[in-house]
Amino acid sequence: MRVLKSVSLPAIIAILFFLSCKHSDDTTILSRRNVKLEGSQEVPPKTGTGTGSIDYDYNKATRTLSFTVTFSSMSDTVIAAHIHGSAQRGYNASPVQDYTAAIPKRKEGTYSNSMYVDGVKITEQDLFRGGYYFNIHTKTNPGGEIRAQIVF
Repeated sequence: MRVLKSVSLPAIIAILFFLSCKHSDDTTILSRRNVKLEGSQEVPPKTGTGTGSIDYDYNKATRTLSFTVTFSSMSDTVIAAHIHGSAQRGYNASPVQDYTAAIPKRKEGTYSNSMYVDGVKITEQDLFRGGYYFNIHTKTNPGGEIRAQIVF
């Protein structure tokens, strides 16, 4: 019995120490890379030469979605860019975040920015169910030329 007590006490102390320590949570930041922006994802689908990709990260602790968009071969000059929601793939929705003032007004470019998930207008629930999409609009396709659903 004395041996059991001497082994159990250090084990209990070690377990309590481990549980009291702060641990890094690998799921605090969720990431996706090289998600395709395509005309085929537009509603209705567009058949053009415009292509692109988006890398994005969502930080659960700060509730911030950060992204970098690269686009090229657009049919015309970019005139607008938005995150729209809430709508699943195959459906349209109104913009919830406007990036028109900052995105390069060219046929190709790279752009980085972020969006705060405020819990009212933009919610984690909708974000995690794939309810938002990034959309780039051109003069030729003012309703949107390429689109990518934001899905984790």
